[in-house]
Amino acid sequence: MKVRAYRVFYIDHQSSIKDLIDIIKNTTAVKLALVVKNSQLILNSSVNLKLLRNTAEQYRKEVVFISPDSLVVEKVSKAGFLLYKDLNALELNSSKNPGSFHKEDRDNNQNKGKNEDITLLEDEDLEAKKNIAVGSEDDKKGYSSDDKNYENKDKKRINKEYISKNNSKRRSNKKNFAGFFSLFLILLIIAMAYFYFLYPTATIEIEPVTKTAKHQITIAASTGAKQIDWDNNILPLHETEVEISGQEELATSGVRLVGDSRAKGVVKFINERQEEVKIPAGSIIMTENNIKFKTMKDIIVPKLEVDYLMDIPVGMKAGQAEVEIEALTIGSTGNVSIGRIKKLDHSLDKVHVINPEPSLGGEDKRVSLVADKDMERVKKILDEKLKSKLITKIYQELGGNFRIIEDKITYSEPSYKFNHSVGEIAAAINAEGSLTAKGYLLKNNEIDRLVTKLFKDKLPSNVQLMSSGINIESIQLEEKGNSMYNILIGISAPVIPSIDSENLVKRLSGLDLIEAQSLLAENGDIENYSISSQNTRLPNMGFAIKIVVKEPGDMKVFNLSD
Repeated sequence: MKVRAYRVFYIDHQSSIKDLIDIIKNTTAVKLALVVKNSQLILNSSVNLKLLRNTAEQYRKEVVFISPDSLVVEKVSKAGFLLYKDLNALELNSSKNPGSFHKEDRDNNQNKGKNEDITLLEDEDLEAKKNIAVGSEDDKKGYSSDDKNYENKDKKRINKEYISKNNSKRRSNKKNFAGFFSLFLILLIIAMAYFYFLYPTATIEIEPVTKTAKHQITIAASTGAKQIDWDNNILPLHETEVEISGQEELATSGVRLVGDSRAKGVVKFINERQEEVKIPAGSIIMTENNIKFKTMKDIIVPKLEVDYLMDIPVGMKAGQAEVEIEALTIGSTGNVSIGRIKKLDHSLDKVHVINPEPSLGGEDKRVSLVADKDMERVKKILDEKLKSKLITKIYQELGGNFRIIEDKITYSEPSYKFNHSVGEIAAAINAEGSLTAKGYLLKNNEIDRLVTKLFKDKLPSNVQLMSSGINIESIQLEEKGNSMYNILIGISAPVIPSIDSENLVKRLSGLDLIEAQSLLAENGDIENYSISSQNTRLPNMGFAIKIVVKEPGDMKVFNLSD
């Protein structure tokens, strides 16, 4: 007969371990259910069970045992066999694990009560009797009438022993389960501690290379906007008007020679008159080219004298007198050579003058004066100074929270005042000026927030913006009309590449340290790295390798919430 594809064989009291081995070897059935009545003799021996196990494995047979004897449960289970207390249990447990004799007994006690154990044994006896009648020749050989008498005599004793031992075994199993569970937890904790503290690990610190990313961003601006329009990326554009004045002093560049001292000399007056001539001090005499001198004191020039020889006139001698002179003009022009002074400012008849020696001592000096180019230059310098001061003044008055668009500033015509005119002798010229300027401003916090958002959106997904933020390099304003403008902004910012730690761990797993260093050095996204490992080779398991990505310097990865 068969139960759940198992062919049933009944083993009588006289059967030995050799008989069981022969059944396993000779039967054509693959699955065998052996009903053993003398289980204390056959199944209580570890040697017998080991022989049966080896034979079953050698002939590729699946063997289970049917026996109500609870004393052999532990040894049968340890030998690797399944044990059922009867054929009905084998049939009913088709969808369960029948390996635990006591578990099934416990389930039965909970569901049906202790008395059901006796009923199951009685059912088993009835089933056994049926199997004798309908079984094969092999079956009938294994089960005789003496066996029936034996079963009838000992049925009550077996049932009582079974129930008592089953209850005791159940309590023992509970204790064993608690012990095994506690042992399992202890072993688990030890294993976790080993992996945490003793398992070879490696830590790799990586500093990504810092690069500079540049972009051109165009945004809209409106003089009518009061705050940022995030949906349309429109900035408020603020108008301003500022007046400023200042002064500038500039050294003059013109040069002129002027007299520093007067020339002096001596002249001789010659009188051809018959009477004396008085030349008063301050009398003006001059050269042919009108370089004038004056006499320094009064003189009397004698009259003409006639020389006689024995009352006969033999010659005449004009009267002569010398006097010191000084040039009227200061400077070197008064220095003249001998004989050049020979005219009187008011001529006298028969009275002559001449310088018998050169006049000397007239000297010049260089002096500065205002030139035309000085006026133009001081205007230009003052104009630039006013415009630069204007931008500084705007930033000071507005608290530095604004950025002025310098190429769109318009200026009024400046007005100037000067303390000297062109040609005047002066070492320096001073100018005062004033002008008015109009322009457009952007709030720094507004432009930084919007531009940073747009810049970050333009970055590739594998690149991260650093916390030092963006640098606005240029701003150009273009009028569109209706109070709207386009702003072209040139931006640069420090960025670092994102490090794919998971992929890097896969590539590094199992490498020795030299190979790992070479791999990291060849990675263009890594600036610096360090490897800390307990061994000369990195672990093969990725979870034992820890990648730490360090942000360069004092910078951190930018976050819009910062």
